[in-house]
Amino acid sequence: EVTDTLTVTTPMIDVARVTLSTSTTDLVGTSNTSIAYLYAKNTDSTQTVVLQQTADAKDFADLSPGEFCFFPVKGTKGVRAKSAASTAVLEYGYWTKG
Repeated sequence: EVTDTLTVTTPMIDVARVTLSTSTTDLVGTSNTSIAYLYAKNTDSTQTVVLQQTADAKDFADLSPGEFCFFPVKGTKGVRAKSAASTAVLEYGYWTKG
């Protein structure tokens, strides 16, 4: 069992949903200079969601239908997402490390 207590501050986005196309949508902006904790879940039943680092436009994760992730994002790097094909629904949230 792994447990941790995180201290967070603003800016943050509590859990929300966004419909993605094959163009990227920013989740965590590069203007956030602090570490942010990102939660992302692909709620789509057929499409894959691609996560990409905003600062260098490099893909780093594919979330298959139903998959999720939670990880820290380095300040000023940002994260954006897109659907691999067609449209997909992503549930996400981020919280800046306090």
